[in-house]
Amino acid sequence: KMSNYFSRFNHFISNVLGGGDKGGNYKRFRLMLYGAMFIIFFVPLLIATSLSSLEHKKLLAIREQEQLRWSIEGAQKTIEAFIHELQSVVRFISSEYSYKELLEQDNVSELFALLKNQFPGFVDLGVIDPNGIQKRYAGPFRLEGYDYSEQGWYAKVLTRQLYISDVFMGY
Repeated sequence: KMSNYFSRFNHFISNVLGGGDKGGNYKRFRLMLYGAMFIIFFVPLLIATSLSSLEHKKLLAIREQEQLRWSIEGAQKTIEAFIHELQSVVRFISSEYSYKELLEQDNVSELFALLKNQFPGFVDLGVIDPNGIQKRYAGPFRLEGYDYSEQGWYAKVLTRQLYISDVFMGY
């Protein structure tokens, strides 16, 4: 009975592939079978690999953005803490020294040396009078006597007790 099924299957394949040489029909059938197996196996594999690769790239991009956001937030907090510390130093100086004491060049030079030692980012230290004229200065430039009354940052200093401006490039 089993051989009957096999012969029917053989006959069916021969009819489907066309008559002629039986060896050629088997060869054609074998090629078609290999082709079908190849398609059945590799097409889903290629689809799954492509989708997996796309999802992996998306996941990496999300992780990279999260790392960058975390790094930026950390840097922002560090900068804010540093600025807060510098504000505390400026408040301390203004509470410990009178305007008259700060007009003495030795006091300004000594304070600048102490600040520069503690905070290497300090470039200079100056005392500006209420009219915007720089009365005392300690640092690498010659700025005593300069008039800052027309500068936008100076007007903001007058309205607030403490103001942090952009870097002023000077004259």
